[in-house]
Amino acid sequence: MTDHEPHNRAEFPAGGFNLGGAAADGFDSSLQHPAPPPPSLILPRGALLIFAKSGGVRFTSRHCIVYRNGRVERGSLAHMHRPTYLSAAEIRRLRRLVLRSRLALWAGYRAPAPRDGYSYELTARYGSNLRSATFADGAIPAIVAPLIRNLQLLLPERYNGEHHA
Repeated sequence: MTDHEPHNRAEFPAGGFNLGGAAADGFDSSLQHPAPPPPSLILPRGALLIFAKSGGVRFTSRHCIVYRNGRVERGSLAHMHRPTYLSAAEIRRLRRLVLRSRLALWAGYRAPAPRDGYSYELTARYGSNLRSATFADGAIPAIVAPLIRNLQLLLPERYNGEHHA
């Protein structure tokens, strides 16, 4: 008997289970508790948060990275804009919004984007911890909405010569 076989074969029917004509007489017990998936938005070193908005009738994807020193990098997969800077007061306000959003409550939350709607991905640093969540139009909790609204103001309006809302 190997580690990938049941310890008590009497628990399972002879020949295994019938899965639509394919027999399944063994199983892999090494994956009892899979690790949570990594956040799709990787926070660069020195960054406070990364935010992305994607979807729409004509699919678009825009993102911004806000660094602790106020630097804001923004763009799309195809085009990056010149960096801008937030003032110290704007960084403090953004940090307060992150804390007030209680993002830790939504860590790992992934709301599916509605058809032709937008999805909002956010990864933020809370002290030494990272919190990630994905929200969608029509499913943004009221406590998170002010943060999402403010972060959308940091996104670029134009890229690739086209205007997208």
